[in-house]
Amino acid sequence: MKWIARRAGLSAALATGCCMVTPVWAQSSDTMAATGRDFEAQRVHKLGSLNADFLCERLFDSADPVGMTMELARIVGPGVLIGKVPEIGGKATADQKQMYANLRVMAKQKVWLPVSGERRIGEWMDQKYRKESLVLDPTGLPRTLRPRYELTKSLLDGIVATLPSDNPYAFTLAVTQADESNASVGPGGFVYVTTGMLQDKTLDRNDIALRLSHEVAHMTRRHALKEVQVKVVDSLEISKSVKPLLDFAQDPVRVMETLFGTMKATELMFQRFDQVQELEGDACGTYLLVRLNGVDAKAAVKKFAAARAGTGKTGWDASHPAPEERELVMNAQLDPAVRTRVAQLRTGAPQNTVQPKAASPAARTPAPAEANPSATQATGAAAPNGAAPSTSANPLGGLVDKLRSLQPPSGAQPSTAGQPKEAP
Repeated sequence: MKWIARRAGLSAALATGCCMVTPVWAQSSDTMAATGRDFEAQRVHKLGSLNADFLCERLFDSADPVGMTMELARIVGPGVLIGKVPEIGGKATADQKQMYANLRVMAKQKVWLPVSGERRIGEWMDQKYRKESLVLDPTGLPRTLRPRYELTKSLLDGIVATLPSDNPYAFTLAVTQADESNASVGPGGFVYVTTGMLQDKTLDRNDIALRLSHEVAHMTRRHALKEVQVKVVDSLEISKSVKPLLDFAQDPVRVMETLFGTMKATELMFQRFDQVQELEGDACGTYLLVRLNGVDAKAAVKKFAAARAGTGKTGWDASHPAPEERELVMNAQLDPAVRTRVAQLRTGAPQNTVQPKAASPAARTPAPAEANPSATQATGAAAPNGAAPSTSANPLGGLVDKLRSLQPPSGAQPSTAGQPKEAP
């Protein structure tokens, strides 16, 4: 990892502290990837802090080599800065178990690789899928499914066209054989839809676009890569090793081959996004959907919410956030009043002190940054229709409470206990 520290200018980072966050509305058109900086500069989030973006204030999440190096040195030991890591043999001690737990938190919060490295992992995984015939050749699809495939591809291309000009992802659409109607993503820009989704007659153009924009948002927020990072840490704990972490940044494919090369392709599909990531996918997915020509974002969200109203969390939705939570963060991208309410629920600020601007679908411009997401939640936020503050339950309250429970006390080591897991 010393090469990361040297290249990123570790001494300068220590002298200047955290960098400023560039909100979505202030993104430049410069190609950050060309400068070696993956997307816009990002705040170095304190390990274990509450880091949830329910308003899509950041469309992209960035690689942070300096922050990663410093966190890794704090967790594993300063020897990391010169390429040395502790040896682990025999039964793991309590401190070593805590080290792996802290590495998992880091894997969830930090982006370890630039998009180029992430793409290499995605290509390696995709090749495994194809070798085991999990991915179908579009030309071999039944004739009845080809129009739906072409529509899906056209919608994905349209969503990608709404991304900033410095987007470094090259998106690839593929079809997997599965009866369930679903879509998913792999690291590096791979979007997968099932044959069941192509056959699903209940989905119209708006519905397909909503699903695809949600998956693209998972990609730009780097959720797929972070899940791979977590699995790397899990595998290293089993093998009682740390050194491959140093190799992962330089040659991620070799590490993936070493750790997961003997696994079946179906076992490699280990995405399990947590509930925060799903809500971020909902928020940023709707942000993209609003900007897609030829699609009615409001109708898509309304149908999505109506289909789940009063059903609780059943079937495929059982591992996802509550339908009310998902509807709320989606509508925050469509309705300024709802956006204000979500900001208040998240920060706990009184109604007369929180005046976040909202993204107007008509104006098709990104929304500005809001207040600090780690503040205390509100108990009486304004209703979406602008009515007086309500004392009803906070729709995001349960999730925010879960998130807050994950934050370690000041000075304490973070823990991943109680962190919810998601189905792909």
